[in-house]
This record gives sequence, C-alpha cells and structure tokens, in this order.
Amino acid sequence: MTNSDAVRGNVSSLENSLNDVRLFSVWLKRVEAAAHESETRLWETMKPEIADIYSGAVQARTFKQLNEPGLTNEQLVNAVFEIIRRVSESAPDRAISTQARATGR
Repeated sequence: MTNSDAVRGNVSSLENSLNDVRLFSVWLKRVEAAAHESETRLWETMKPEIADIYSGAVQARTFKQLNEPGLTNEQLVNAVFEIIRRVSESAPDRAISTQARATGR
C-alpha cells in the first residue's frame, strides 16, 4: 500500500465518520422536536387543572419555570424541590399516603 492509498483510506474513513455525525445530528434534532412537542402538549393539558391537582399549593407560573430553556440544571432542580416542598406542606396526609403507596406500606 502506498502513502496515497493510506491517505485515501483515511479520508474515506473521515468522510464516513462525518456522515455518521450528520445523520446523528438530524436524528437528535427530531428527538428534540418531539420532546418539545410532548412537553407543550403535557403543559397545555395540565395547566388548567394545576390548582385542582395541587390544591392551590403550586402556582402555574412555578410549573412554567420548568419549561424555560435558559435555566441551569441547578435552577431546574431548585424549582422541582420548591414544588415538592409546597405540595408536601399543603397536604402532608396526601404526601404520606402517596409515599406509602409507592413503597407498598
């Protein structure tokens, strides 16, 4: 094998790798679009019922925070824990019974 054959083989391998990356990128964009569409549908379904579901403990704007694209992981986790705290404080019996059902106790 000559050097030029080796170079052609490397170039071909790189082209195949780039093509794989392009295909993965297209797939990832489709997954992101589907996830966003699902999140939007879930939010639109839940939004009118949030007061009933969470006994008024959690405002709709608190849930809306979870859909803000610019939030850091820390901010998202804090929002989730805030929701958990508010629900637990507003209905401790419900929180305990839910936990008991989940653990089988």
